Amino acid sequence: MVDLDSKIKGYEDLSPEQISAIRRTIRLGFTLQHDYPEVAELYKQGSTQREIVEILGLQLKYDVSRRIIENAVGRALVGHSEGFDVKSYEGLLPPEEREKLARAHRQECGIKSGALYGALGGKKLYEEGRGVHAFTREERKVVGRRGGNKLYTNRKGAHSMTSEELSDAGRRGGNISGLKNYQEKVGIHGRTSEQMNQDSLKGVVSRGCIPWSKDEAEYAYSLSQTSQYQCNNGANKGKSNNKKIAETLNNELHDGQLIRTPKSIEAKLFRYRESLEDNISD
Repeated sequence: MVDLDSKIKGYEDLSPEQISAIRRTIRLGFTLQHDYPEVAELYKQGSTQREIVEILGLQLKYDVSRRIIENAVGRALVGHSEGFDVKSYEGLLPPEEREKLARAHRQECGIKSGALYGALGGKKLYEEGRGVHAFTREERKVVGRRGGNKLYTNRKGAHSMTSEELSDAGRRGGNISGLKNYQEKVGIHGRTSEQMNQDSLKGVVSRGCIPWSKDEAEYAYSLSQTSQYQCNNGANKGKSNNKKIAETLNNELHDGQLIRTPKSIEAKLFRYRESLEDNISD
């Protein structure tokens, strides 16, 4: 059980469980540097933190949650500057090389994502010019209008119902369909958490946004734990300087483009801290 008096000055917004998880991650990162210095070489070769954990079987060897061991690998690479009453240590990779490799990892991730999403949504039909892809944009509009107008004129389908009937049918249909899908494990109820995560990622990409990688989230969090990326005065003294973190991520990982904002940093750090606490019991 975590001592409730273990709160550290400057980190009052973190729970004792979160502080315990962070300390464990930092210390385990130092241990990995000595037990498995090859993590640096694997990272240079293009392996992600998750892949390094799987290649070396680290989760089983250290008997910790996946989140903690993956973060510990990242900590071994970047080191620990100060904080949480844990002695500082240098990372296996110098800052310049680490930034270069992080950029290469991000580019590789983008290439893989592009290949994945390019294969979705009827790519074969599109390439062969069949089905709806054989129509021009204007032809598709005409076909759509014709079908809708015909149903409306003949009062068929939904057009034959009053607004009250439509509303009632929508409620009943949603309840019946939702229950049936849940019982038969079809639709969203038939998807694993990993598949739903992928669905969410596709939605982010489709909106023209750049999804967070695990490495970027870990980097943002590690920055938030250092004094130079924390507010020095005012009501937010001791809390993360999200504006400064956003600027650093944009400059180092996104070619200076305005990708991350203080608000997105705040939201990501909040979810990240929650995940640390959730994984204590894993």
